[in-house]
Amino acid sequence: MRRRRLARGVGWGAGCAVLLSLLGAVRAEEGPPIDEGLLTVMTWNIGYARLKNNAAQDRDMSHVASVIAGFKPSVVVLQEQATSGQLKLLLDALNGQYSGKTSASDKGSRGISILSRLPVNRWDTFQTPMGWGGLLITARSGKLKKPFCVMGCYAPCGRRSTMRAQYCRGFVDIARSHNLPTFIAGDFNM
Repeated sequence: MRRRRLARGVGWGAGCAVLLSLLGAVRAEEGPPIDEGLLTVMTWNIGYARLKNNAAQDRDMSHVASVIAGFKPSVVVLQEQATSGQLKLLLDALNGQYSGKTSASDKGSRGISILSRLPVNRWDTFQTPMGWGGLLITARSGKLKKPFCVMGCYAPCGRRSTMRAQYCRGFVDIARSHNLPTFIAGDFNM
């Protein structure tokens, strides 16, 4: 039994090492070429950006900005941003290429942020019937004739899975109520 566990651990570790070496070969500043008319959405739980204290630190924002700048997504949904001040640091590091809003407060609760390179028609917050909320935007892209929504959420882990599933159902109901093509991004902790 012990040898089997050790073999599995070594195999898993070797697999991770190969994956990390492959990922390391692709640097963010050499991201894929971007078709400016193409709509791209990036989602990222930055609560673990540098794995320091399990919360995004102010010093991590330049790293987060460099990854975003390398891929140039149209819209970015970030989960677990630690403070509202981090949004300003991030937008400054992105040199005005994005506008953004956050639900993060400065009281230690982790929030959702949405950044957009596209003109945003409307920024909104929402609440599901059970009280958990998120952010959404309505925007328009050059190639899409119709406006679209991007919704961002974060369902705290440690809650019962039935509560998180109920939150997700509420989230989908809100998306349907907008009657627009909708991208749903976030950390559902399922």
